Amino acid sequence: DTPEEAAAVYAKAVFKYNLPVRSTGASQESYGGLDLSDVPDNLSLIPNPSSASGYRGVAKNGTRWQAKIPIGKGGVKALGTFDTPEEAAAIFAKAAFKYKLPTKRLPRKRKHTATATI
Repeated sequence: DTPEEAAAVYAKAVFKYNLPVRSTGASQESYGGLDLSDVPDNLSLIPNPSSASGYRGVAKNGTRWQAKIPIGKGGVKALGTFDTPEEAAAIFAKAAFKYKLPTKRLPRKRKHTATATI
């Protein structure tokens, strides 16, 4: 089969089975609508020892790993799901770099509790 014949068979199957069509106009470096094509690939992964994945911004999603980045006040943007936590962490690191997120979490303010001394 030629590439043209294979493409024609694929197009017929997409139409026949009403499969989702992937846009060819999107950048290969677009994750969750964020363009990360201008970000270096060799960034360090951001560790998070308290996470099941071991990385910040990465959580288990079924059998795959999902990367999410915080946006605004309390919002999150899903960057995609990946086969390994390292792949998800690499995309999170690129998004964190581009959007200038702190690489370490800031310490939480402790609530003061009243203690009685007798």
